[in-house]
Amino acid sequence: MKPPITPGAVRPTILDALDYANALGDLPKSAIRAFVEERGDITLAELELNSLARMELLIALEVEHGVSVLPDELAGFSSLGELARCVAARTQTAKPPTLGETVIAVDDTASPANHPQSVRLYRRGLRLSRTANQLNKLHISLENRLTPPELEEIRTWARQPSPTGAELHPDTKAWLERLDALDAQSPREAPAPFQACRVAPGIRHCVGPGERRDKSLLLCFTTRASRMMMPLPVFLQYIDPSRFDLLIIADGHRTSFEGGAPHLGTTLDEVINTVGELAVLRDYASLRTLGCSGGGYPAIVAAQQLGAELGVSVGGRFEHGQRLARWRKVRRTRTGTSGRGMTLLLIYGAEKTRDQKFATAIARASGATRMPLQVADDELGHLVLDKLRARGELKALLDATICQPAPGPSPIR
Repeated sequence: MKPPITPGAVRPTILDALDYANALGDLPKSAIRAFVEERGDITLAELELNSLARMELLIALEVEHGVSVLPDELAGFSSLGELARCVAARTQTAKPPTLGETVIAVDDTASPANHPQSVRLYRRGLRLSRTANQLNKLHISLENRLTPPELEEIRTWARQPSPTGAELHPDTKAWLERLDALDAQSPREAPAPFQACRVAPGIRHCVGPGERRDKSLLLCFTTRASRMMMPLPVFLQYIDPSRFDLLIIADGHRTSFEGGAPHLGTTLDEVINTVGELAVLRDYASLRTLGCSGGGYPAIVAAQQLGAELGVSVGGRFEHGQRLARWRKVRRTRTGTSGRGMTLLLIYGAEKTRDQKFATAIARASGATRMPLQVADDELGHLVLDKLRARGELKALLDATICQPAPGPSPIR
């Protein structure tokens, strides 16, 4: 049985959501740190809490802790500390929901009790969205958080006729049709049975069936858009849940982790150290890292620092115009501690000069293997994984690289 959620555990969730919505304004870092460490509080009057920020906060609380807080309730709280205490108390009054389980909504009479949590969350987001931009923000946020079974629950709900005869929102219909199109090349007919939970601010643990000691854990460093070049439920369809679980580490500051990540550290080193100290890492037989675009370099460094058996960068690249920082990064991989037998792979579209320069420099310094990819009838571009997904070739690449049975070198150097 999991220990009860405390107000202290809810506070980082609140700040993570508000920071993502740019609602912290000019709050000093000392005040933010004091709030996380439960040495201080932040009043709602101190925040730039517009409707978009409120929506992001309420979605985060339900996704991470399974607790519904209504907009009218939120307005009644005087401080974030008071909100954290309320959410923690509600987590202890009911059994935490699981995928597919009927969930009784908390003070949410507008959402039928027989809807699963994912559907209740989406319906509430619809009611909170006042503009097309806000609804688009909701869809993007859910694409970065939902698992395949949760997305399927929303699809099932959308296919059912409304008891009131109301038409499905056209933006909802268009969103689901777009995800269906992205999923058309999926190697699976049924949703991959992953369940997800938050293990730290900005880190989601996606877990499939089976014993963790018999599986590998994939540390996934996202792009600036907080995804692996495609929506999370689409990406997870290509991962075998019986062999791999994942930690999705979001680039919350959108700086390719150069400025660290919210509440995980102010530098890449601090972020990697924080991830390395997570108890969940010790549950697995082996560790692998995967990074896309700006997450490629962190994946290589994390593999070296944490002793992963395999580290893969896809479309890794340097930031524009940062020659000194670029030299330091290259030098860093040369002096990184690589474990015996570790394999480092650098995958990129052969026609992307910027990505090719990154791979060449890092390969020379670290001994990593370069894997330039090209196809005869098209250009792969920078978003290699998404382009291969569209061509029906993504599974073959993943099976030969990050999901290979036993890491081994590629013939391309």
